[in-house]
Amino acid sequence: APAKNLLQHVITTIPVLGVDDTLAGMSETLKRAKHYFSLSMGKGVPQEDAFKMAFKEFYDAGLDLGGLQAKEGYSAALQELQPGIHLPTKLGKGLRRAQEIALAPFTGSERFNRLAAYYGARAKGVRELPGTVWENTFTGEKNLLSTAGWEFDEAVNDFATKVGYMTQFGSGPLSAPSGVAKLWPPLRQYMGFPLR
Repeated sequence: APAKNLLQHVITTIPVLGVDDTLAGMSETLKRAKHYFSLSMGKGVPQEDAFKMAFKEFYDAGLDLGGLQAKEGYSAALQELQPGIHLPTKLGKGLRRAQEIALAPFTGSERFNRLAAYYGARAKGVRELPGTVWENTFTGEKNLLSTAGWEFDEAVNDFATKVGYMTQFGSGPLSAPSGVAKLWPPLRQYMGFPLR
């Protein structure tokens, strides 16, 4: 399933960005991932801080990395099925860790997809947005974009964010197809993409 998930670019991203920009996004993501691992594993920087540093624009855009959230772990799933069941702390932690390990390949491929689509869209935006009119979503003001300045940076980020949402779907029960929205989170995770 994780390897199949990487084909998502063929179905969703390439039709929007084209092959060159999709490949540019993949390349940029791999380069930044190397920096991330260097920080988190080599220098001992906490993972969240390392992510913020390596994928700054993505993080600043507030985009969703996908994957299961801690609140959607095994204990929470049991609570939905049988209210009142509480796992002993040690068992609950062990089950969460087992779930993380089991889902790591899928979570990794999904994170790669989202990051690659975002950075591919940034590459396309940097190249194609200069000389176009951009409307500031906060003020409604329309301006001709140059190749520098805060408006250009904001327009590129806005474009990349929209492409990310358009091509990579939201995560969680609210964006899942209605038939799988209430399933146990890992099952929902594996069934969501094929059904979309």
